[in-house]
Amino acid sequence: MDLEYLQQNEWQKFFSESLPTTPWITVYKSRRVGDDDITIFSGLVPVESIPKSLESESWDISIGQSGPGFVTYYNHGEERTEYQRNLNDFLIEPIVIFREFHGMKNDYIEIQEEFRLFHNLYADPKRNILVKIHDDGNEEDAVIIEPKKVEIKTKFVRQYIAARQMGLAIYFDSFRYSKIEFSEAEYSRFSSKKHEKDISYFVHIGPWHSILEDENKSISRLLGKRIIFPPPIEKSGRWPYEEKKEKFEEFIIGTDEDGEHIYYTSDPGKLANYFGANPNAPHYLTPVFFKKDVLSKYYSNPEKFSIEDGYLRCRGLWGVRMDNDHPDVVMVFLGDIGRDLFHSEQLYLKSHNIPPEGKMSATCFKRSFLAKFADPNSEDLTFKSKFSQFSKKWSKKFGWPLFQPLTTKDTHLFTSLRVPITNDHSEFDFQILAIAKIIIDSLNEKELGKAIEASAKDLPGIEKFGQFLKEKSMPNHNGYIDFLKDLYALRSSGVGHRKGKRFEKVAARFDIEKRPLKEVFVGILKRAEEMLNSLEKHFL
Repeated sequence: MDLEYLQQNEWQKFFSESLPTTPWITVYKSRRVGDDDITIFSGLVPVESIPKSLESESWDISIGQSGPGFVTYYNHGEERTEYQRNLNDFLIEPIVIFREFHGMKNDYIEIQEEFRLFHNLYADPKRNILVKIHDDGNEEDAVIIEPKKVEIKTKFVRQYIAARQMGLAIYFDSFRYSKIEFSEAEYSRFSSKKHEKDISYFVHIGPWHSILEDENKSISRLLGKRIIFPPPIEKSGRWPYEEKKEKFEEFIIGTDEDGEHIYYTSDPGKLANYFGANPNAPHYLTPVFFKKDVLSKYYSNPEKFSIEDGYLRCRGLWGVRMDNDHPDVVMVFLGDIGRDLFHSEQLYLKSHNIPPEGKMSATCFKRSFLAKFADPNSEDLTFKSKFSQFSKKWSKKFGWPLFQPLTTKDTHLFTSLRVPITNDHSEFDFQILAIAKIIIDSLNEKELGKAIEASAKDLPGIEKFGQFLKEKSMPNHNGYIDFLKDLYALRSSGVGHRKGKRFEKVAARFDIEKRPLKEVFVGILKRAEEMLNSLEKHFL
């Protein structure tokens, strides 16, 4: 930007026209690049103070100086001292707070607490941003904090000033220096002020004189403020003014005589039920089927989602019943989709929707229609249930766990443990890694070592467990130890290293080349569960 660029009112145009329509608002910026020096700051202004503020292009607050404290004034000759949240003439609240500790501790920037609490923003220290977690579980960046720049997403600013019914003042002070003698330039000295209903600024172009050694001879400056007025309070996005946009997707519920798909809305209010509502519509409990890989999204993000026996959960935000005990498909009742899932999640499910194939699982039928307790049949669900029950019983009897709890960074290995959805080797390898960590790497070697003969205490983990079973007269313990050794070898040769002859040798013991990988892993889970059942029978 040169002097002519500024003279052509490009900066004025930017601050007077484009600012409110940008997706992000810069609420703080301090940049000096070459001959360009710009500073931006911001603050919340009481609406009644805006006209007086716009009478001057000068800033109403200074960076890092406005904050709580005491003011002293005289009322009819009487001195009074009062506490004030923000020490400035117009009670303006800075939205960016500068915490300075004068070299004793590191300085840092934070965002006004009330803004953070209003939007319930999560601070992500790794990315140095504030995140909005929506009710559907989706996350959205709301504030980006950099050492010399802070940006806030426009919609969050507008919702906040709507709720507070305060304006947002954007203060700007921009310098542009030039090494050209002003007397030699083609420009004449220029100064101008502008005060309108939402903007006030001062523009100056002229010679530059500095007491410091400086090559610059000319300067242009733009100083002022821009006010963003608050939208109506109804735009605040919070109860009782939150937007209520209920959307319901249509799903395949069958096929007609021509083989065409039959769709129907998932809106619970338009479905039949056992109380006589909408008698000509499909029933609330109409089964809707999905490809099994619909679960991949949820398995791959165990920090947010958990897939349980008959239930999908997004932490404490939402959950929906489902039939995940079927070997090939996933089923959810039509009414549950509309009642329990946000529209964004409905759209995701719809992309995996298929026509009805077969029936729901016997487990789901017994639970949903016969009101009977039913154990799952899917091997991953039965193993995880057995493992949890066994671990509790063992710890209760012996006072120590046979399998040490997974660390926080490894808990996802248990929650995402599953029969592979596909026959892809990468998914199979991950599940082998998971089951090996759960039942081999987690063996409590310390306590096992205390419970066996002293001469065997230095044996490696699986051998130590074998010695423990031998001394406790566990039937068929050699078979289970061989299984654990083979599983460990499969993990080591197939997951931890390049697959070679060693992998081919151990893979042959699991029939990996002869059977689908899904079947192989089901067999591994069955063998692991069989081992737990035998341990429970012998010890517990």
